[in-house]
Amino acid sequence: MKLDDKYIKFFSNNPIKKDESIRVFTKRLSKLEGCPVNSPRSLEKPYKKYRALVAGEELGKKDVATISEEHEGFKIKSKWQNAKGEWLYSYVKDTDEDLLKELKAFKEDFLNSIPKSYSWTVPKVSSDKPTIALEICTPDLHFGKGDVKDLHNKAMESTVQLVTQALAVYNIEKIILPIGNDGLNSEGMSMATTKGTPQEESVPWYESFKSYWNFLVQQIDYLSIIAPVEVLVIPGNHDRERMVYIGEVLTARYENNVNVEIDNEVHPRKYVKYGKVLIGFDHGDIIKGKDLPLIMATEKPSEWADSEFREWHLGHYHKEMIDEFRGVKVRYLPSISVMDTYHLQNGYEQMKCSQAFVWDKNKGLKSILQYNL
Repeated sequence: MKLDDKYIKFFSNNPIKKDESIRVFTKRLSKLEGCPVNSPRSLEKPYKKYRALVAGEELGKKDVATISEEHEGFKIKSKWQNAKGEWLYSYVKDTDEDLLKELKAFKEDFLNSIPKSYSWTVPKVSSDKPTIALEICTPDLHFGKGDVKDLHNKAMESTVQLVTQALAVYNIEKIILPIGNDGLNSEGMSMATTKGTPQEESVPWYESFKSYWNFLVQQIDYLSIIAPVEVLVIPGNHDRERMVYIGEVLTARYENNVNVEIDNEVHPRKYVKYGKVLIGFDHGDIIKGKDLPLIMATEKPSEWADSEFREWHLGHYHKEMIDEFRGVKVRYLPSISVMDTYHLQNGYEQMKCSQAFVWDKNKGLKSILQYNL
């Protein structure tokens, strides 16, 4: 916005008087000596430009920090000049302030909590033991429910114990690690499932995210010293969105680690082919078990044709259930998740345990290992 210097100088030397309207003001100024114009109407437009210029300058001079201090929790909505020439401001509640503070605190805490690589003793490999692929299953952990530190420790303990059992009998050349399956109890600040069902949360949303991610780093670091790890991100009905975020963080973390592969493709189902074995993974909350064999054959026709041993591994129900459809095993896996009020009120008791599956390339499932809490 441009205004001749002669107008700026004139208006600054002749400020508006108390209770003086713009019409009275411009009429009075048009009669003064040195006025750039003779008509009051011709003076109105330059005067409005002058006011706009002054408004910008005054707001620029006003220290933003001072405004924030004077009106904490509010932000400027509009500004105007009264008849005395004083600048006034209207404010509205800054509803984003608390959220912004929370996000900043989460970012700082999250960056400070990024774990270093854990140190583990590399197990000795014996040439006289059969070579297998080991599938470690810890579904439905529901981080955010109960004591997250205790859950972290128990989930890690079960992982180590299952691997120890396997190493006593086998050489492990590959580790299959499905993660997610309601690894988180809710979608975060909503304290609800993806569809909006309210959930009990024992810690803030950022704490549950950080706790689960830290557990996964410890688990993957440990497994990756034993054998290459294929990590499959399986979204659940509680954490369908946040598991994508977890997968992205893990992808960045292990980008340069040749021993870790992260599959975070945004698809509800994942597959692993190992020799003559084909395993499908899904949360199990939507598709019926009897439909899964055809889905597997449709989605992975080449792998289906080249396999003899086919299974689906699902979560969701927190208990072990097994069925078979058209020669394809459908397994619902147990969980070590803690009970909440809803499960207690409805009597949904469960045996808390985690399982690992031992796969032979040519003979299929060799054994199922189990660790009971």
